[in-house]
Amino acid sequence: MNIHKIVLAVLVAAMIAVGATTVTVHADGPDAGDPPNGRSPEIPEGLVPEEVLTGTDLDNWNALTPEFKAVILEDFILEIPERVPDPSHRVTTLATLVSMLLEMQEQRQRDEAAERSGGVAGASQGPAGAPAEARVECDFVVRIDSYGALSSLSCRATMASINATVQVGRQNADTLAGLSNETCWNCSSEWARVYDPPPNPCYRRHANGSATPNGYHRRGPYPEHHTYSGEYDTYC
Repeated sequence: MNIHKIVLAVLVAAMIAVGATTVTVHADGPDAGDPPNGRSPEIPEGLVPEEVLTGTDLDNWNALTPEFKAVILEDFILEIPERVPDPSHRVTTLATLVSMLLEMQEQRQRDEAAERSGGVAGASQGPAGAPAEARVECDFVVRIDSYGALSSLSCRATMASINATVQVGRQNADTLAGLSNETCWNCSSEWARVYDPPPNPCYRRHANGSATPNGYHRRGPYPEHHTYSGEYDTYC
């Protein structure tokens, strides 16, 4: 365990001591000696994507690039048991997260294709003609599934911290069913989950979420936007 992980452990212990809640810390990847196949030995039982996903959900998983699969395997999947206490909801949560990351991946590929077709833009200029600080682009998605709603942000560089929130309500009744908030440090991706099973009789549900990535002051990287936001509507 390196000094960075020790500092994070002390920080989390201090926050717990003062009553902080809903805090997630992402460390800096596998230690030396972890298996070379890229899969953490801590993947919870019953959540190996190739074993539990089927149909379109499995197709979505297979369509992810190694970069986005690593987000699932090294971060998100390890947090599902804590954030999803009911085991019967975990595979659905995994499938929704995979679908959300696939949407981010496709958006990123479209952005990169547009940049290639439009040529490489010149470096922007700061005060007195000095080069402006590089900005990190992030992708944000909100989604509703059969158990509630999720939001997720994925940035193209490691950020000092990311805070993600999501809330879901029943639009016709103008009712907020729940709100969730999650934070990670020294990470590039974060997600939040809130519960609200489809009502009976069925009517429209609405979810909205936001995420704020923070850069490392005075030495970057700096996020493209201070806060990302999104909404999602569905009928149950």
